[in-house]
Amino acid sequence: MSNYITTNNAEGKAVFTDKIPAPRYKIDTPNLTIEFVYTSHKSIPDLSTEKDIDQYVHDRINGLGPRGAMPPEGVAIAILTWKANAIAPWHRIMTVDTLYVIEGDMEFQLDGGETRILHAGDSVVGRATMHTGRNVTPNGGVVKLVGCSVPVIMPVMVGEHELHAEWIERELKN
Repeated sequence: MSNYITTNNAEGKAVFTDKIPAPRYKIDTPNLTIEFVYTSHKSIPDLSTEKDIDQYVHDRINGLGPRGAMPPEGVAIAILTWKANAIAPWHRIMTVDTLYVIEGDMEFQLDGGETRILHAGDSVVGRATMHTGRNVTPNGGVVKLVGCSVPVIMPVMVGEHELHAEWIERELKN
């Protein structure tokens, strides 16, 4: 799969950069593969230079370090492929995550008890919420999503509660 990034030449004309190495940086887990399309270590990149592209090239070769899937103060855009029957642990990530389903069916469940089934063309925006997901694609199919994560102002306070990133191993609600 090709990955093209545009930039501007010295005359201000749009061109494709030739800096992007292959293959994409990828995280493989038992349930999920994440392939990064773009990362930036600033939530508002400075496009007057190509420092954002240089950083993305670095991330693509070396990975994103201890946080794994998200630059600390930046954004990440990725293709997420959920394997057949995959289930995610309950988790809360301190970001705004936009997911757009491009293939398959996914159950998305919130700890408040609500559930939605997402199909190709559907999207969900998660705002630091505790959630889980399950691949419910028939016949052992995969779910493919485009995901974009952006940082939020910390701390996140909801009433008297300060929210934190969490990963919890527990069963989905039926």
